[in-house]
Amino acid sequence: MLALLVTAALQAQTIAADEHSSSQKSSHLEAGFSLGSPAILNAAIGGWIGPIGIRFSGAEYNQGAQVNLVYKLREENNVSHSLALILGRVHRIGTYVPAHYRYASIVYEYNFKGVFVQAGPSRHDNGKTKLKVQIGAMLQLIGQPASKSNEPDKLNTVEHTMDVGLQLGSPWPYAIVGYWYEETGVQASAMYYTPMDNGAQLKFSRLLWDNGRRSQSMGIVIGYFRSKDDPNGYVKHQEKNVFWRYAGLLYKYNFFKGCFAEAGPTIGKGKLKSPQFIFNLGYIYHFKLSS
Repeated sequence: MLALLVTAALQAQTIAADEHSSSQKSSHLEAGFSLGSPAILNAAIGGWIGPIGIRFSGAEYNQGAQVNLVYKLREENNVSHSLALILGRVHRIGTYVPAHYRYASIVYEYNFKGVFVQAGPSRHDNGKTKLKVQIGAMLQLIGQPASKSNEPDKLNTVEHTMDVGLQLGSPWPYAIVGYWYEETGVQASAMYYTPMDNGAQLKFSRLLWDNGRRSQSMGIVIGYFRSKDDPNGYVKHQEKNVFWRYAGLLYKYNFFKGCFAEAGPTIGKGKLKSPQFIFNLGYIYHFKLSS
């Protein structure tokens, strides 16, 4: 009897260790939002490889950006405990809570089903140390089905498609034209208001997952824009003749009949501070050229 109890205990411990090991080895992308800094409301995108994660967050142009380097200490029953190193920059001018500083923080993160709270000391470059508190929510993107239907979770692409659409967000509303060959796509977008208000960008994308109704992709983007005023609505007329060249990495989620959201960090040169965080909403119509 004692031998059976010992054997059962060892088997249970082995199963628990295997489950913990598999969770530590899992990898996925995530996207969501956070409340706190660098702006009051921030878009966020990140990824995990085993217990190590990285998360970028930020607001519209010229508001600031931050990066989280996260290490997961423990995870069980949909609850995880982590430590994170946060490096960021706040740059807000005008009437919207003016602030300008850089900071580094060590925080503890408690996460329940993607909803998280972070708290810890934050050191600013002006010599001040403050308590940093952030809350937010992240949705796991890759590694889970996009719906609860019985359809297989697999790529469901056509060989050739052409895209036409419109995106709203940062830096400007852009008209979009794109082309996909199987799982690889190229997309050009641009706008022209006046000689001092215009911009364009080019994005090369790779389809990650598609079930026929929803899809996810990652893309490398390069672009520029110029404006006689800062394109950020909070600081209108504070900066003049803004010009910005940038390159970055964008995650895109098509969630309903061509409607999409995309976000990601960019770096560049010009009158704005680097890095900047792009966030866009839009609609694309797909023309099927061949099957």
